[in-house]
Amino acid sequence: NNALKFTDTGKIVYGCSKKDFNTLLFYVSDTGIGISNKNKDEIFAPFRQVNDSLSRKYDGVGLGLSICKGLIELMGGSIWFESKVGVGTTFYFTLPFKRANLLTNDILIPAQLEFDWKNKKILIVEDDQFNSQYITKILEKTKVNFFSASDGKSALKLIDENSNLDLILMDILLPDVSGLELTRLIRNFNSKIIIIAQTAFASKEDEKKSLEAGCNNFIPKPINPQNLLQMMNIYLNK
Repeated sequence: NNALKFTDTGKIVYGCSKKDFNTLLFYVSDTGIGISNKNKDEIFAPFRQVNDSLSRKYDGVGLGLSICKGLIELMGGSIWFESKVGVGTTFYFTLPFKRANLLTNDILIPAQLEFDWKNKKILIVEDDQFNSQYITKILEKTKVNFFSASDGKSALKLIDENSNLDLILMDILLPDVSGLELTRLIRNFNSKIIIIAQTAFASKEDEKKSLEAGCNNFIPKPINPQNLLQMMNIYLNK
């Protein structure tokens, strides 16, 4: 965010690499206004920008880098920067790295739990591409027929075109309409289709709102594959 804020022309580059076997090195480099040597000691101090005129021109209270420094050091890393006025700035930080003993990229689902939903149709309403792919991966071995929608408008279109849908996995936060409002709209013309709300807001109050909107059930994110499959199976095998 700082690189974007303080760079009017040129470029911003960021990335990471292995510094050594146990350390990752991250960097953010820009061609912005730069930082003078006399102000270098103030950069990581809370509520400080290099001068008052920057606060007026660029906005901000000067907390971001202080928070970054605190978080990085809590995780065992360090942060520093190199800069030249009028040329640009590069911030670096390190974090400890320990390679996991990863044996497979597959989502692990207990072998004894086998589901055969080849005659069922479901709709996945999820605007986040990675979450959608994750759910698709969970359902891969069930042989279920599924459709995907990234917003309320496309979801309603798919429901209209597929009147024999059995179940909807409904994300609550969508770009054009909330999942709860979309559920209410669906219930105006379809009271039978099963709707399972899925959301990162997983309090009892959120669960209550989902059920009141017309959802049949509720599952919190991050989604546990086994819990999702078992919940879906209750409805799909009725």
